[in-house]
Amino acid sequence: MITLFTDVSHDHRAGVGAYAWWAETQEGESYRGAGIFPELIDHTNVAEVYGMVNGVYAAIKEIQPPEASKIVMETDSGVAISALAGHAYRHPHYEVLAQMLTTKLAEHGLEIEYKHAKAHPWCDRIARALMRQHRSELV
Repeated sequence: MITLFTDVSHDHRAGVGAYAWWAETQEGESYRGAGIFPELIDHTNVAEVYGMVNGVYAAIKEIQPPEASKIVMETDSGVAISALAGHAYRHPHYEVLAQMLTTKLAEHGLEIEYKHAKAHPWCDRIARALMRQHRSELV
């Protein structure tokens, strides 16, 4: 089992954002990473979904979990959880991102469970710092 925390920071006026992820394995190993969104994103909830998908992709790449592993995704965005679970396709990107995630999980024989939780302090701090840096570079 892998517990994966994600968070994003998004400036809705400028459309810029960044994400961070932190994964912990059942064996006690810890992995983390972050990045900026290369394209402008029009809504914070869309940024949250992108951040979750990026976190899963990165965790799979770093950890290389065996088939039948489970990822427990913890995030502070209930809307993003609903979007990836297929309950809220109010934005055109939600369905595309949900399908990308489903395909990636199936390729690796993984399952996912979503949990709504408070923001992870490290993810929150790093995503905010990256977003501010990226925003200042664009100005």
